[in-house]
Amino acid sequence: MESQKLKHVEENLTTILLILCENQNFLRYIKYLDDDPLSLIKPDIGVGDVFGNNLNITPFDDEVTVEDEVKVFINPLQGNLDRYPVAEDVYSIDIIVPIANWLLSGKIRPFRIANEICKTIDGQYITGIYRTEITYFKVSKVNSTLSCLTLFLKINNVTIKS
Repeated sequence: MESQKLKHVEENLTTILLILCENQNFLRYIKYLDDDPLSLIKPDIGVGDVFGNNLNITPFDDEVTVEDEVKVFINPLQGNLDRYPVAEDVYSIDIIVPIANWLLSGKIRPFRIANEICKTIDGQYITGIYRTEITYFKVSKVNSTLSCLTLFLKINNVTIKS
């Protein structure tokens, strides 16, 4: 029999990414750094406008520390493969924001971005066998000009051997 323990990791990552890219508010918050990113005067954002630049599936980008833009990194963080026949995978979503752009017209930009992520994927049947669940967050400093809000997303998958 063939192990299926890691079969769903890449598939889940792709699904999360595609679903987030359907949310224009999310895309606007990460692309437009002004105080009114949701303005209807601004053009809609396409996946090609943000993928590999503002939105990444690599664990980190060395350029993040020298660029003046929002970066979002979505990655599998860890998985508990002992829970046979159901694995519990945790994905991290790192929202890196320049401190100069942290505040947004009386709101806090990384929390606006996180809220759009939660509205899009938290508690939804988008991947895995149960609802996806954002379990906790943390705020951290990247350097003297950048800070980060990280969300942790739990997904359960079947790992039965075939």
